[in-house]
Amino acid sequence: MTNFNYNIAPETAALLALNECGLDSAENIDVSAEAGCWRVEFNACELRWTCYVDAADGSVPGVSSEPCPVETYPSYARPSFLRASRAA
Repeated sequence: MTNFNYNIAPETAALLALNECGLDSAENIDVSAEAGCWRVEFNACELRWTCYVDAADGSVPGVSSEPCPVETYPSYARPSFLRASRAA
């Protein structure tokens, strides 16, 4: 069993991840521990981001993003045919 040094708090990891991606804020931020890194996942700019932050020194060895499914967009940003219709 390997012991990892977690010198960086999860909240700090989230801030470092946002900074690395050039963002000030995001939605649905999820931080989890994974083999000596914090895995930070969040939504911003219609993208789903995954960022790894080294838990020992705060460096960011990896970032990726992919488009969010249109179903997860806020209702005002969805095409009209995907909005829930209102019963008359």
